[in-house]
Amino acid sequence: MKSKNQSAFYKRFLELQNKAKIKKYIYGILYYSLNTITFISTLYVAIIAVYFLAGNNSNYQNNENPYRLDFWKDSSNYILATTIINSLTSMISSLIAFFAINNKFRFYKEKFNLLKFEHLYYQTRKWIYFDQLDQENDFRLMKRALNILEIDRYKSSSFLYENKMNKEE
Repeated sequence: MKSKNQSAFYKRFLELQNKAKIKKYIYGILYYSLNTITFISTLYVAIIAVYFLAGNNSNYQNNENPYRLDFWKDSSNYILATTIINSLTSMISSLIAFFAINNKFRFYKEKFNLLKFEHLYYQTRKWIYFDQLDQENDFRLMKRALNILEIDRYKSSSFLYENKMNKEE
């Protein structure tokens, strides 16, 4: 681990690594929770359909159907319920597709793992960090982190904004 005298490049690398980790968890939670909601609502529609069909079966003795509910006697209730649930399922699926949550989750998951490996190389002074000075290694680590995260350090407005905020502090 680095001492108290961490360079600005190393501190910036740790910030980038932390932000990638946070984004990985956010997109992962969004992706899995929305997919779970979609799956559960689809399953619920199937259960409603089976229950509705079983309730409308008139082949029971004495016309005593144990699945018949007053709510399902009117077929328009069934149609409304399944339409509402299907539209919600479609909306959630379109949100997943529109925002490409799965792709973003995979991107940040992969990039975070690469940043962890890069940090291990840096800490153990292996590969390109083998025989360089600490300041050169710090700069190289920062430069490689920007490259891994596909951040153009000269054109990224968020990177420039954060540098401006850091100067004001």
